[in-house]
Amino acid sequence: MITTPRLHLSIITMQDESAVFNTLNYQNTAEIVSMFTWPMTRAQSTWWCETAEAGQKSKNEYLFIAHKDTAAAGCIGIHVDDDNLTRAEVGYWVDEKFQGQGIASEMLGGVLEFGFETLKLKEIYATTAKDNSASSHLLTKVGFKEDGTINVSLPDGATRPSLLFRRYKDA
Repeated sequence: MITTPRLHLSIITMQDESAVFNTLNYQNTAEIVSMFTWPMTRAQSTWWCETAEAGQKSKNEYLFIAHKDTAAAGCIGIHVDDDNLTRAEVGYWVDEKFQGQGIASEMLGGVLEFGFETLKLKEIYATTAKDNSASSHLLTKVGFKEDGTINVSLPDGATRPSLLFRRYKDA
């Protein structure tokens, strides 16, 4: 559990499937998150919950649902992707009803602290679609530095040119 001034983040379980579906079930959100397709299906949100439970057990993926009061406001995850357990990727989305309220900044702040302090990571990185200026601005605002471009794989086998951002523990 991660607590920030306005949010409570907990590891996603199968009991969160409806909340995951509801926070993600917007065309713009589903299309910008590289692991999902539009229209959303319950199978996709079920898969995400199963991935969260498996990642928690293997200690290489931590997928959180963020609640503001009692409402699910968004999701954020951190995936440890190197054998030395020093580097991880972070990704997130915010329910459209909560966008523009600083929810993503607060989720990122909590997960960055978790990653650097609890997991002892040295580097956390993120990617964002080149045209997602809101996400690029957010990452820069919380201390990430842009570090070139990368092609991100999409569910249909295509790739999306994306911006790569990095943040290091001592930054």
